[in-house]
Order: sequence, then structure tokens, then C-alpha cells
Amino acid sequence: MKLYPLFYDTLTDVQEAIPITWGVPWKKGDLKDSSDVVLENDKDQQLEIQSKNLAFWPDGSVKWSKYSANIPYQSLKDLTLTIQNTPLELKKSTFITEESNGWQVRAGSLTCFIPKNGEDWIQHISIDQVKLIEKGTLILALEEQHQINGGNWTRQKVGYSKINDVSIEENGQLKSMIKLSGVHQVDGKEIVPFILRVYFYHEQRFVRYVHTFYIDEHLTDKLRIKGIGTKFSSVLTGKTYNKHISVATETGWYNEASQLLLSRKYRRHQSYAAQINGKVVKENKENQEVINQATKNAIWDHYQLLQLNENQYQVLKSTGRTSRYIRTIIGDRARGGVFISGENGGVLFSLKDFWQKHPSSINVKNLSKDKNDCLVWFWSNQANAMNLEHYTDQTHVESAYEGFDELRATATGIANTSEGAISLFTEQPTNKELDFYLHMHQNYHLLHCDPEYYEETKACGSFSAPKWEHPVEVKLEKALDNAITFYLNEIEQRNWYGFWDYGDIMHSYDTVRHQWLYDVGGYAWQNTELVPNLWLWFSFMRKPSEQLFTVAEAMTRHTSEVDQYHLGKYQGFGSRHNVNHWGCGCKEARISMASLHKYYYYLTGDERVEETIHEVKDIDQKIDELPPMREFYDKKGELTPIRVGPDWAAFLSNWIYQWEKNQSTNYQRYIQNTIKDVQDAPYQLLSGPVFYYQKDNRKLIHMEDGTLGDYHMVIAFGAPQIWLELDTMLEDETWRKMVADFGAFYHLTDEEMKERTNGKLQKSMFAWPMFATGLTAYAAWYYQDESLAAKAWEILLKDPLFDLKIQEIDSWKTILESENISTNGMSQWCINVMMCLKLIRNHLPNSEVQESDKQ
Repeated sequence: MKLYPLFYDTLTDVQEAIPITWGVPWKKGDLKDSSDVVLENDKDQQLEIQSKNLAFWPDGSVKWSKYSANIPYQSLKDLTLTIQNTPLELKKSTFITEESNGWQVRAGSLTCFIPKNGEDWIQHISIDQVKLIEKGTLILALEEQHQINGGNWTRQKVGYSKINDVSIEENGQLKSMIKLSGVHQVDGKEIVPFILRVYFYHEQRFVRYVHTFYIDEHLTDKLRIKGIGTKFSSVLTGKTYNKHISVATETGWYNEASQLLLSRKYRRHQSYAAQINGKVVKENKENQEVINQATKNAIWDHYQLLQLNENQYQVLKSTGRTSRYIRTIIGDRARGGVFISGENGGVLFSLKDFWQKHPSSINVKNLSKDKNDCLVWFWSNQANAMNLEHYTDQTHVESAYEGFDELRATATGIANTSEGAISLFTEQPTNKELDFYLHMHQNYHLLHCDPEYYEETKACGSFSAPKWEHPVEVKLEKALDNAITFYLNEIEQRNWYGFWDYGDIMHSYDTVRHQWLYDVGGYAWQNTELVPNLWLWFSFMRKPSEQLFTVAEAMTRHTSEVDQYHLGKYQGFGSRHNVNHWGCGCKEARISMASLHKYYYYLTGDERVEETIHEVKDIDQKIDELPPMREFYDKKGELTPIRVGPDWAAFLSNWIYQWEKNQSTNYQRYIQNTIKDVQDAPYQLLSGPVFYYQKDNRKLIHMEDGTLGDYHMVIAFGAPQIWLELDTMLEDETWRKMVADFGAFYHLTDEEMKERTNGKLQKSMFAWPMFATGLTAYAAWYYQDESLAAKAWEILLKDPLFDLKIQEIDSWKTILESENISTNGMSQWCINVMMCLKLIRNHLPNSEVQESDKQ
């Protein structure tokens, strides 16, 4: 198969090799083991490749595999991956070795030591036998808030990491990773747990790290996080005037030195120009007087790159002789990189999504000294302390579309993940070299397959690759593209950025204020309501692009961290949409189910997302703690009322992942047994839609038919995609017929529904027929029913989202808007169109019919 790179054309004239990890799906039966492949460039040369099985088909063949390789940048556009039983053997090399007090890493010319416990997560890093980093420690700043005599009083205190556990999660010959976990210690108190993954790549000069922290019960309205990040101590030797700093601006690098070779007498000397260009200046007869004059200059010891919002950054500096900082430059969006150097080399510190996840900063202290510190703040300590309170102390269920009349708006248990890197140099890099490493750390250089290949494997969900053959299909493809473009523009136009918000989009629009309903209960942030994650990932695999990957990656990071609970009483559940991401009283399994996040994991092999998916595998065992239908039905002993969808569908999603990833027969049995329970109900998938769930036996028990919980709730949260995924895995005719019958039934008349169910079911229970068009297409495919296919296309083509109207409005600013836009509707319309193009493309109406229908 041909492989294609993302983010390739952004850089030019690059000679270095770039480490890439990517995932590949396979047809059932094609691949026995992930190692049975070869990676070749355009010269038919085999490249070394590291492999891992990620998921399996029921017959034991590989469904998804992960590969890592160091690939010359210029070869990225001409790669093929081929099944072959005699792949190139990896060179034998020792990457990570265990010692009594830690782990020694030797990744080519880069060496690093990670201790097994203590305060530091890095003890030292060297490149070409030159030690440039001698310490890495996580840092946590807290702010206590008190009210005394009517006034507000705050006190800040700082703590550092305490490492409790260190383990190797991957020890390959091209890529390895060490996982550390622990807590922060502040005033002797253990607070804010963390997980830190540290990545190493053979023959690469950088270390990448992925940091996750959790909001725990110790944080309160009176004790807040003021700053969180990591502190590096570097060893940069030499003269004060040879201590340089370069800051990545929007497009270039701003350069300064700790002590400028600029004086009243010498303002344009070539030594000064060389210094500002980062060159090491050696004293000689020509510049001795220049240097003598410069030694009387101020020494700038401290620097800050500070991004407090998405539209402005500042670079500040201080002599350290007073507390005063002065501003050097100001700009819009810094790229999140700071390079500092001395005569022995330099270090580039970079933070991914620097401006997108503001407030962030990179601070340098004691630049003039031989030992200095760089503090990479994921949440800058220069910003206000985190305020994770809910926006109100009451619920607004009826007026503002909130969930239950229960105030469960707690942030305790949510998490946030940040990514950074340290690149080491013994010689001054050019700006192009700095650009290369910064770009590599800011963007995921994924290799992806052809859309046709993704579709053919049947491992990626129910969608089709674009064909652009039929006139109506061309219009549909343009409508799908317009939907993505609209939201990409909205993210920018509405500034949907910030540490706790980046990756999410809004739910509903207010045409009166020309603003999204950001402040109205459940109409605000979308979270994972109506599965926008699936919409974006299916869209990416149909039409891979850098922009689409970036927004889908950000959504996955956000929804798997902020919208999901990772510890505490709600662990494994997610929060329904709200003004605060964690604000809704509904904590449900559907919001955190595996399907939402697994495609990112399968495409990238990301271990943190894998971890978040693993957390929800047995969420059905906690369902009696938060019965999803508790407003309408009481528990009956050990029986908990749940819905066929989205509750059981979410369980299926989690079980499918465990079955395919770990070949777990237990989870396979849970799937098959509960399907049999539904099959035995009077109307199978149409029964209920509420069943009793017996968690100990993982059994669904028929309650009655026509229960509360409308059928659009069954299908709006990913159930159709999960059911069709089971179709490819089970290949069970009974299951296929059950799914097809559900899709066909949805569009019957009221009289037909009542007649077929003895009056139990009626049309009023089957709202939002557009949500069911994908299943209707499945029914049309299964029964070869042209009338059902025509019905599905009629609904989709008459929907206003098919012809999205965007207009320019002069309001509080000039705004591009679409009236009555709904992310719920957009997400579902796009997903269902993709399903229909796969299942009933050959039943598309002609364009003339379409135009007359629209009129």
C-alpha cells in the first residue's frame, strides 16, 4: 500500500530523518502479525521498522497494527508498506537498561538517565557526550484564597514532583518510552496526581514527553492551581555575552543575548551582529575593545515568553537585580519554542499547542550563569489561578436544556494532557534547523493510507471513499466539505481556544445575539453529544488533510481528558454538554465510550488515549450507581433500567474494543449474550427502548415495550456505527436482520407501526428521522429495497444542511454565520450521508429530481 505524509510540504530543504509512528488497518485474514511487512522508499530500499499489533479480527488476523520508523524527510512522499514474510531485521542495539537506581537510555548519540524515585523525572541528558540537561522536575504552584476582615488575601506556595512508579511501556530498537507516575508534594502534602510518558527515538537528538495531571479532591474553591509545568536545569557554559536566547515568533526567531555587544561607542560592530545571530564570539584584537565596553552593560538574566490569550504574546526580560521585567516584543501567536545556548551547545524547549492552550509560558532564569533553569508552564503561573467552579449554584433544567435536576458540577476527576520536547545541540543550529525540530514537535507527522484502502479494510467504520461520479454525489461531497470548513472557520472566528476548552465546539447558535449559546446550560459546549468525534475521524479517513487531523486530534485530546472522569466517584463516566464541560448533572457512559477515541489511538498508537479507553472497559459495572433513567424508572432490586441506546450501545463499544484489542473471550461473550437477550425480546432492537440491566450477569431483561426514552435517543449517539461494526465482526445473519428491521421500521406510518406491534409503538416515539437514514440505508441494502433507499436520500437531500447558507452580518463585529446551525444536526447529517454513500450510492436520485424536490 502507498503511504502519504501529513505536514510534509510545510518544510523544505530538510535532510534529517524524522521519527514517525502511525497505524494501519488490515482486511480480515490478510496479516498474521504486524511484523510481516516491509517499508520501502522510492528506490526500493527497505527501511528499518518497529511494529506492534493493536487489534485483531475474530479469526485472529491483525485488524490494526502500529509502526515506528526513522525516515529521511525527503523520502516521506514515496513510501510503500507491503506484506512480506521476510522483513528487514532491525539492528541489535541496547536502548534502555535498568540499573539499581534508575533507567539508563542510550538512543544513539543521546543519553539520558531517569531515576526510579525521588523528585526528578530526569537526572541528566547528554548529546555527543556533552551534558546539557542535569535535572528535570515537575512543578506545581498553588494559590490559597482567604477572606480576612472583608478583604481578599492570597498566599502562593510551590511544590515539586514525587515519583512513585517508573516502568518501561515500550522498549523497541527504534523507539522506546518510559512511564512515570506520582504526585506533587506541596508543604509535605501529596496533591494533584500525574502521569508522565517520556519518549526516545534511536539516533535522534530530542526527548519528547506527554504530561497528564488530574484534578483531585484536595483542590477546592479556596485552593487552586496557580501554575503547573516542568522545570529543567541546563548546563550552558561560556562568557556572558555568548549566552543566547532565541524565541519562536509567528514565523521567525527573535534573538537576544544575556549581555549585548552593543555600547554607546560600538553600535554596529560585526561582533554584535554575529552575537545576535547566535554565533559564539571569540575575543581577539579586533573586538577586544568592543567586549571591554560591553562588559559594562546590563546583564539580562531572566526571560519570559508569555501567551495569556490566543491573540497576544509578549517576550519580557529582567536583569534580576530588581523584580522589574521590561517588554521586548509583542505579537499574536507564538509557536511555543525557546532556544538557549552557550559556548558548549544549546537546548530547544518546545510546548505543543502553545497559543491554542493558553495561558502558557516558557521562562528562562539565570541565562548568564553556567547553570540556568527553563520552566515550561502548561498553565502559566503569570495567569490567574485556575477557577474550576461551576458557573452557578443551581440547575436550569427546563429553561436551559440541562440534564437532571441534580448539581453534580464537579471538576474532581477530570484531567488535562500537555506535550513538550527538549532538543539538544552541541553546535549552533540554523534557524531552518530550529524550525524543523519545532515543527516536528508542534505537529503530528502521521503517515496515512488511501481513503479507498481505509474503506476496503472494513476496520475503520461504515463510510465510503469519495468517488465524485454522480452529480448529486458531487453536491453531497461539497456539502460535507462545507460543513468541515464552516467549523474550522468557527473555531477561529469564535476563538474556541484555551487550556480547558481547546478541542471542543459549541452546541447551538443564537441568531439574535449572533453568538453561540455559550452561557445557556446544555446549549453551550458540545462535549461528545451526537458523536462529533466520529464525524471528524470518518471525515479524515475519507479525505485526509492536515487541518482536519489537527481539529480531530484536539477534540480527541479534550473529550478523552476534560469531558471524562478518571478518578473519584464518577470515574469512567463522562459529562453531558454544558456551560462548564463538567457542569451537567448527567454523568453517562455514552460520553466516554471507546468508539469516540479509538480511531485516534489506532491511527497514531497514542498510549495516553489508549489508557483513557481502558478506563471505561467495565463502566457497565457502575451503572447502578448512576442509573441513566432514574428520573423515570426506579431500580428493581439488582435490576437497573437502561436504554438500548445510548447505554447498551456504549457498553458494546467498550466491549468491542476489548475484544478486538486483547482478543478477550469474556468481552466477546458479553456482546453475544446481550445480543441474544435483545433477540429474545418481542420486537428485538425495537423493544423497550428501556431494558433492565443485571450487571453481575451482564444481562438485559425485557421490561416492556413503549417505555419512555424515545427511539432517536437509541440511534443519535453512535449506536448505528457500533451495530454496523458488529456486523463486520460477527457476520451473524440474525444480527444483520435485527439491525435492518430497525432501520426499515423507523420510517413506517403511525398506523403501520401500531399494527406491527399491537399498538405498543407509534410514530411519536420515532423523532428526527434524519438520524436514522444510515440505518435505513442499511435496511435498503439488506433487503435490496429501492423505496427505502429513496426515502433515505429524500430526507437527507431536503435537509437544510445539504445547502448550508452562510451570510455576513455586521453586529458586534463583522461575522459570518449560518442561522439555526446545530452541531447535533450537522454531526448526524454528515455521518449519515457518509453511511448512505457507502450503502446506497447506486440509488442516488438524478440531479433534476433533486432540484425539484428542493423547490
